[in-house]
Amino acid sequence: MLCAALLLAPLAALAGDTQYWSYSYRNVDVTAAGNGVYAVNLARYCVRLDGMLRRILGIDNSELPPVHIYALPQARVRQLLGDEDLVSYRISDAGVTVLVSNVPGAESDYWGAYFGYTAALLETDDRLRGPDWYSLGLPLVFASTKYHGDHAQLGTVERGYARTLGQGSQMIPLRSFLSMKREDIYGNEATRTIYDAEAWGLAHEIFVEGWRRAEFTRYLQLLRQGSTEADAFAGAFKVSYEQLDKDFFYALRQRVFVYNLDAPDPDAAGAAAELLAGEDLKARLDRLTKVYGK
Repeated sequence: MLCAALLLAPLAALAGDTQYWSYSYRNVDVTAAGNGVYAVNLARYCVRLDGMLRRILGIDNSELPPVHIYALPQARVRQLLGDEDLVSYRISDAGVTVLVSNVPGAESDYWGAYFGYTAALLETDDRLRGPDWYSLGLPLVFASTKYHGDHAQLGTVERGYARTLGQGSQMIPLRSFLSMKREDIYGNEATRTIYDAEAWGLAHEIFVEGWRRAEFTRYLQLLRQGSTEADAFAGAFKVSYEQLDKDFFYALRQRVFVYNLDAPDPDAAGAAAELLAGEDLKARLDRLTKVYGK
């Protein structure tokens, strides 16, 4: 009964004694439970990540959609998504809404925000859209970004995925994997675990290691132009799926490369984060509930 009551309570009423902060920088607006420094870092780190992704992926357009990041306690995330460990983004005419838990992840306090921001970036630019493995793999690769002063490290190895890929005999053959829909295997935890690790591994090899990047770039272009998966593969690669499996398996076992990029903090810090309370907090949380239809 207590759990049911919690889930049915209005979101704004759940704020309790938790402090909520707001901070806006460039195209990113943050609503975060925790403290002001956390809210500031969420916005500014995502803006810095955006700049690095544009260099890595060759994005040259200057238009950025408004991004509204909500980093809320796990109980609030569970109320809206049914699972406190999920990261969600929604795209509308008003921009992008990213919803994450404010609980630190295994690799980073900002893992969920980086994942959601990168995933939304791919979805809001027609030139960057791609199949499921790509739309999942790239955000997984760059979600573990870490900042060290004016430098950043991107594409670090996620140990859980690396261990899964170390059991190479269980990998999904690329002939099936490249066209597979994650939603079709969502109920099969074992297959989903392998799929997620393989999506991370393939994206890492292509976009960090540079393995067959020109061929995969052509492959993705053909898919965006409406080619079937088989036709896109034939138009981009001069090897069979089976040979590409062998090459991919071999590439995964080579020395790992990561990006170490200059990522200076952008211009002046500007205003500090603002403590949210009363009607201001209620209005923000109400907007979030409308986005998720609850």
